[in-house]
Amino acid sequence: MITIPMDNIKTRLQTQNFFNESRKDQEKVRAPTSEKSNNNRGGLFRAAAHYVTVKENVVSSERTVKYRDILSTIQTIMREEGPRGFVKGVVPRIIAQAPSAAISWTAYEMMKKMLKSSKLY
Repeated sequence: MITIPMDNIKTRLQTQNFFNESRKDQEKVRAPTSEKSNNNRGGLFRAAAHYVTVKENVVSSERTVKYRDILSTIQTIMREEGPRGFVKGVVPRIIAQAPSAAISWTAYEMMKKMLKSSKLY
């Protein structure tokens, strides 16, 4: 629980560009297509031209970054979401970490028991 706020800040810093690109790609797929033509090749060329245009727009709009460093990330979270923003996602993190900790401790205890019984410990 103590490390969750810092993990939340780290995750936002690491994933901000990924989510921006993901949204842009979804918008590109959902973009309305022009009238269907009888010639599929013409449609493919128009789609390719549209893709290049959208891709160029994505590259130029990616210049803006929401979270620049740890301090600005903390300020942005506090301003936009308040203190609850720092513990966002606590339940999924605990659900994922509890089995991992259980497996690690079980492996440790079993190895310790095995080494103790073989007189190497």
